[in-house]
Amino acid sequence: MWDKYSNLQDWHNSVGTGAFMLTDYVANSSITLVKNPDFWGTNPIGPGKGDRLPYIDGIKMLILPDISTRLAALRTGKIDTLDNVVADDAVSLNKTTPQLKSARFLPGQIWVIGMRTDLQDLPFKDEKVRPGV
Repeated sequence: MWDKYSNLQDWHNSVGTGAFMLTDYVANSSITLVKNPDFWGTNPIGPGKGDRLPYIDGIKMLILPDISTRLAALRTGKIDTLDNVVADDAVSLNKTTPQLKSARFLPGQIWVIGMRTDLQDLPFKDEKVRPGV
């Protein structure tokens, strides 16, 4: 049902106003983002207050479905960050790669579900069927 409304069948149709722009997507491999020259954000605090963001020119995110591959990539410096590491893997990483820096946090971030409400025939046009309304 949603396919007829989605322009994201082709990643070239992605649109946004964020700090980065999607320039390449290789299924099950990587996502490449570059700095958005029209990004409106500035640094709100500290010595760089008022500087335009983002500071970096781009990001390449590898898609690594297998946890063993992700852990090996982190241990060998092939990737810079890894989130959602379970406790047993964190203990192993700390023992085998003590130079890694880590931060503990409790899960519980708020997730936002975006939905179109502008087309009459979509189910979420009716507020009674929207989650959390």
